[in-house]
Order: sequence, then C-alpha cells, then structure tokens
Amino acid sequence: MSLPSVQRIFLLLGFAVLLGSCEEPRRRPAPETTPSIPDAPLVPAPEASAPAPPAPVTPDAPTVAEAEPAPAEPELYVAIEDGRLIVRGALTSRIQQERILETLEQEFPDLVMEKDLKLEYHRFPVGWGNRVAYPFLVQYLKMVDSPKVIYKDGVVTLDGKLKDKRNLIPLTELAIGTFSGDRTRDLVNKLVDRP
Repeated sequence: MSLPSVQRIFLLLGFAVLLGSCEEPRRRPAPETTPSIPDAPLVPAPEASAPAPPAPVTPDAPTVAEAEPAPAEPELYVAIEDGRLIVRGALTSRIQQERILETLEQEFPDLVMEKDLKLEYHRFPVGWGNRVAYPFLVQYLKMVDSPKVIYKDGVVTLDGKLKDKRNLIPLTELAIGTFSGDRTRDLVNKLVDRP
C-alpha cells in the first residue's frame, strides 16, 4: 500500500524540519559592556624578563647531530709493521668485523695483533667485508713485505714490496674482485718489487 504523493511530500518536509532542528543552537554574542572599575591607582605591568639561557649540553644528553651521524664510507687499514698486525677502521656489520679479526688471528698467530676495527652503524654497508679476509688479506699479507691495504673514501690502496714480482697481476686482480661493488671508486697500486 503506497502513500499518496501529497502525504509523501509532507512526510519528507517533516523529516527535513526535524533534521534542521537538530543543529546546535546558535548563541548570540553577549552585549559588550564595560565593567565598572572602582577608582584604583594604576600599577604598571611587570617588565618582561630576558629569556633564560639554554641549558648546557651534558654528555648524558647528546644533541641531535651527535645522536645520528651522517652516513659515511666504511674504512679499513690492515698492515704488518715491526712484528705487529694492525687492523683499524670502521664497518657497519658485526659479522664482517668479527670475520676479518678472527681470520687474521688464526692465520697469523705469531704476530701481535692491534685491533681497532670499530662497529659503526652510520657506515654504508659493503659486500667486500664478507670476502676481504680470506682469501685476499691472507694471501696479500703472506706475499708482500711491509704490506698495507687501505680502503678509504671508496679508494683501495695496495702498498708494500712484492716477494715475487710474478704475484703483481694475480694480487691486483684478486683485490679488484674482492673490493668490487657500488661504493668502490678506484684502486691505487703502489706495490713495488723487492730490491
């Protein structure tokens, strides 16, 4: 059974009126009146004090710049000097750091090892950290007198005196294969023949 069209119209109008009346009532602004203040002496407003100096930064509260250093290239320095095996630098991977140190300790037990290979998470990750210790560093340190391998700012530097000049090309190729990756830009070969 359907309602006649006139009844439908009234019914719709009724709903519209009900919906319109559900709005929040509008408030009239209160008339502006000036409150009467008894005669009292005027007191000047207090002077604004200078802002307090910032609190000094303590070592326990690092600044934003100290909390997160900018991303940086990894660094590695490996050398044999005066019976010491020196390993310094900074990598972002604990596994790579441990692998390098453990491999060199096992392969060169007669050398006093100076370890300063840090774990720093703001360093860019590199794949060569997984393959640099063995075979590259082990072979390089055994085939070169006064050996040095330096990775800094994306540049690999090979330094020292070859025990056998026939090892120049194989060691260079091994270094290229080991350090290849997105972050490596160049290889500087300073290897010379032993006099």
